[in-house]
Amino acid sequence: ADRRFIDKYLKLGQKGNKAKHASMIEGMDKSLGDIMKKLEELKISNNTIIVFMSDNGSPARMQRNRPLRGHKISPYEGGTRVPMIVKWPGKVKESSLCDTPLIIEDIYPTFLTMAKAKDLIPKTDIDGQSFIPLLEGKKATTNRNFIWHYPTYYAVQPYSSILRGDWKLIFHYHNQSVELFNLKNDIGERENLALKNPEKTKELRNLLREELIARKALFPISKKTGKVIQP
Repeated sequence: ADRRFIDKYLKLGQKGNKAKHASMIEGMDKSLGDIMKKLEELKISNNTIIVFMSDNGSPARMQRNRPLRGHKISPYEGGTRVPMIVKWPGKVKESSLCDTPLIIEDIYPTFLTMAKAKDLIPKTDIDGQSFIPLLEGKKATTNRNFIWHYPTYYAVQPYSSILRGDWKLIFHYHNQSVELFNLKNDIGERENLALKNPEKTKELRNLLREELIARKALFPISKKTGKVIQP
């Protein structure tokens, strides 16, 4: 809980984690406001880029980010999809929206490019790519594969997933089951299309396995057979 604000929400009738959550949100808002106010005082607000985002979805014990399914650590969009806000005077059009996804690894090359330190970016072996073109209102030029790999037990069962365009596939290692969703039509991931669309399921499953092998990912091992389990 943020001790500056928690009493306010307790008096309003909020209890437990709900009160703590509300106080944290107000504390975060206050801190961001303080930073922006200081930039104005220093007269550098027009020469400062602000990128505001979350690292993952809502914790399991908190309310869900509806209509998204799942929570932090889970393979569903409620665990991985978060908003991002960028204020870049003269570059990002105010109130503009972009629905092209990116991933947190993209911050590394983007921030170095923003800081005019592009020469420090390695030519090979980096996971991210600059999203500056998206901030400038340009269309994405490639259809990227986004990969999540969680081969261990902690809060949820191990899984790997891949997002390509509107299609997302999740492979669950504990029972080798597969889920396939079309996020354009089903952002809440309610209808598993794996059996209805076997061709897309096979395509994405093969892509996921190839990507993980290429990146030398570690896979779970079956206690029953002693064999490695792959998507």
